[in-house]
Amino acid sequence: MDGQLDQFVNELKRQLNQLDRRIRSLALLRGLGLVILVLICLITLQISIDFLFSLDSTARIIMSSLSLAVVTGCLWFGILRRVIRKRTPVELAAIVEESQSSLNERLTSVLELASTQNETSSVMMRERLARETIASLTNFNITDSVPSDRAMRFIMSAGIAILIFITPLLFWPDAYRLLLSRSVIPWGNFATVSSLYFEVQPGDETVARGTDLKIVAEPHWHTKEPGQINDVWIEWKDSAGKANSRRMDLDQETGFYLTQFPRLLSGFQYTISSDRSRSKQYTIHIAEPPSITETLLTVNSPGYTQKPAEQLTVIPSELRVIEQSLLEFKLKFDRPVTAVTLESQRYTSGTEERHPVEQKAFSISEDQLSAELSLPVHKNSFLYHLKLESLEGKLTTQSSEHLVKVIPDRAPEIELSLYNQPEFIKPTDGLTVPVKVMDDFSVSELEIHVQKLDEKATVIQVPASQLGTRSVNYEFKIDLEGLRAQQSDIFTYRVRAADNREIPEPNVVWTTPRVFGIDKNADQQLSAGVVARQEKLRGELQKIQQEYKEHKNQVDQKIAELNQVKEKEALKAADQEQLQELSNQERKLAQKLENLANEFLQLPLYQKLAQQTQQVARTDFVKNHDTLRSTADAENVKQARNDLKPVPKAMKGTEQKLDQLARQYDKLVELENDLLNLNRLAEDTNHLADDLLAFNDKLESTKPQSEQQAPRPQENPDGKQPATEKPEMERKKEEAHQQRSPEMEKELADLQAELKHRQSRLAKDLDQLLERRPELVDAARNYQMKQLDSLVRQTSQLVEPQTQLAEAIQE
Repeated sequence: MDGQLDQFVNELKRQLNQLDRRIRSLALLRGLGLVILVLICLITLQISIDFLFSLDSTARIIMSSLSLAVVTGCLWFGILRRVIRKRTPVELAAIVEESQSSLNERLTSVLELASTQNETSSVMMRERLARETIASLTNFNITDSVPSDRAMRFIMSAGIAILIFITPLLFWPDAYRLLLSRSVIPWGNFATVSSLYFEVQPGDETVARGTDLKIVAEPHWHTKEPGQINDVWIEWKDSAGKANSRRMDLDQETGFYLTQFPRLLSGFQYTISSDRSRSKQYTIHIAEPPSITETLLTVNSPGYTQKPAEQLTVIPSELRVIEQSLLEFKLKFDRPVTAVTLESQRYTSGTEERHPVEQKAFSISEDQLSAELSLPVHKNSFLYHLKLESLEGKLTTQSSEHLVKVIPDRAPEIELSLYNQPEFIKPTDGLTVPVKVMDDFSVSELEIHVQKLDEKATVIQVPASQLGTRSVNYEFKIDLEGLRAQQSDIFTYRVRAADNREIPEPNVVWTTPRVFGIDKNADQQLSAGVVARQEKLRGELQKIQQEYKEHKNQVDQKIAELNQVKEKEALKAADQEQLQELSNQERKLAQKLENLANEFLQLPLYQKLAQQTQQVARTDFVKNHDTLRSTADAENVKQARNDLKPVPKAMKGTEQKLDQLARQYDKLVELENDLLNLNRLAEDTNHLADDLLAFNDKLESTKPQSEQQAPRPQENPDGKQPATEKPEMERKKEEAHQQRSPEMEKELADLQAELKHRQSRLAKDLDQLLERRPELVDAARNYQMKQLDSLVRQTSQLVEPQTQLAEAIQE
């Protein structure tokens, strides 16, 4: 029986331990609910007082300290003390017997008897007590001896209190959060809680020394309907602790309150207030912004340009570089920096859409006092500035804007000096193609491709020794015999040139194909030098016309701008500079026209045109230049308008004179070409006469020898051949004709036909030229008359001495 008793006691202790844990859990819950209720009440009390009186940080700290003490006491007495308390099995049994009166202290008695080894106690009585206790415990659970109602009531009350406590967050979230923050963190820097509050810019900030600081306070309301704002004040304490205040100005357009501190040299702390509303305390720190002490900009041009690297110690406002160059920046600073950025944007002009800004970060050294960047330059010009950020205060410094003007490596320009190229060329003459190629840096390849239709092209290259310069002049000589040119063949040719660009590849340019045919009766080419000179002069004159037209448009635009300005206003400096620039342009154009006139003077045929060109340059252009220059010195807009009134009409007349000079030049070019053609016809006529003599000699050499040695028949006194001898002569011709071979007869016939064709073609060309230029006949007649007058004068000079000699002999 003792063994059963011991087993019962052990089971009883286990259940009592469960009861102990339940008691501790319920104590923890009840204490937690009590602490939450007390804490919510204290916080509610504190925020209510803070809301009514706008407590400062000291008062809030005192109240928070008192609340913390109360909460600490609640934690100790309501939770910790009860949770950590140790209870014996007998005490726990007494708690059970208190809730279950039917036990009549049997449970405590069993535990006491089991814990003591009393030999005097009756074993039978102990067994009976144990059986009665076991029978009583079967009706209930020991852990139910301690009810949880009280603890649940505290927990439910705490939950309800929490719901009530957080309800204001649904209606006034900002203000209520601010109240809670002021209560929970009493030492924190917070604004006061009122219906009015301010958003302050810049708030806490680090400002560069010597800069101006503008403080903006934007009013807001916690309530839906804004109220009336009285004066808004800014209060601050300087670095020495001296308090100051001033009233902020209201911006009527934005509704913001503004104040400004010029040229700050020291920091300060400030708040914004109006009645009960007061912002948090903001702090302004003063620091030195970073600056660049040393600059080294290296411009590395592409290697093929053979330009040396250029080093600059000052970054220019505009830098002109060749495409594919490399810019190397090396910067040093007066204080540590955390970031150095180059912000660039593609350069656009006019109304073009602006491109996005691109950023390139510099590589910063370990001591943060220097930075480097390698920036490749592509095809597009761009604007850029440097942005520095200091380590202290994160102050930023931005440099002025700089322009990198990219010079593109343009393709070579090919000038073909052939003008009025003949459509047909003799197969024995050959073709000369004068070519001039100009490039930005160097011409590396120059060749001509000549191709007969449906055949492979023949390439003629310029020797490498004559290449490698910026300008190459070369005359390609196309050997038509080497190309096996035959009658009626058609050829095309075009010129190809390439520069020495490396990236991405060389610039290659082709001329448009030109076509010529092979005709043994074709005219010869005009002199390539004459054609080149004509084209050069024509190009210079056309360029002057185009530049003058643009210059005239600029002047008209400036006059229109001045017409829109009030007359009494003074002439702006910008307008004076523009007028001065326009007068300089007029002077430069006059100089170009004068140089062109000097070139005309070198040519006898263009003497009159040269005089007319000089007249326009020295009168019209000079007059316009003087007018524009005097207008630039005008005192007001009215005087400038009066000075510029005759300018549009005068410039229009000048433009018409330039057009007239161009037309006269074209006529003189046609006349010069016709005179060259006349010389060619004269040379062809001489060649034809020589060929006729050679034909007669060949014809004589084929006659029979008897006919060549026969005596010449006698003629009648009247100079006519006797009628009886005529049949004899015809008979001899027929015999000579019969004695020639058929091959000889065919050769002589072909040669005679060719001579007749050449004679008819020369006559036709001469008729066309004289029909187009009838003045050439008069010029030839005048020349002959002058030659005759000269001969008469020479004869008179010979006769006069003879007459004087005869008179002297007679005397």
